[in-house]
Amino acid sequence: MSKPTSGLSKKVEVRGGQSKNSSIIDTAAFEKNHGSLSFTTKKWDLRFLDLAYYIGSSWSKDPSTKVGAVITDEKNRIISIGFNGFPRNVEDKPSRLRNRKEKYKFVVHGEINAIVFAKQDLTGATLYTWPFPPCADCAGIIIQSGIKRVVSTMPTKGMIKRWGESFEIADIMFWEARIYQYLYPRIP
Repeated sequence: MSKPTSGLSKKVEVRGGQSKNSSIIDTAAFEKNHGSLSFTTKKWDLRFLDLAYYIGSSWSKDPSTKVGAVITDEKNRIISIGFNGFPRNVEDKPSRLRNRKEKYKFVVHGEINAIVFAKQDLTGATLYTWPFPPCADCAGIIIQSGIKRVVSTMPTKGMIKRWGESFEIADIMFWEARIYQYLYPRIP
């Protein structure tokens, strides 16, 4: 794995694909910059990104950021899913969800929920996240869990403005821990 030169790890672009969200994911030139992912790998990546999108958009009660996560094993079997939300048995009152400062103190990130609910060894697993890559706090837990591959979409300019420093720290952590991070670009 070569050291990333422009911030976020492997910036993946794929051509084609059968994603329901293909209007969201740009499908162009991964091989040119980063080598080749097989068609089968790309197909599974897009399927599990679709599932992470569905989980976040359908189950998260967060009014502003709906995060979904899917963890799979090396044979593309789903191990666990998660979404951002309050811990079990903690009231997710609308007033708490609307107050960003208060909400951030309560919310468990989708990636962490997926890891906690897995209840099994995650060594060698792949984590799919929607709508952006993991933050620095999640990256440490992802590394400790044994996950070896992270797949997401590239964050938008607005996301980078809000969480860019955290994404950069996560990227450094993934790089040093030899976690492969694949970020599929969105169509503008």
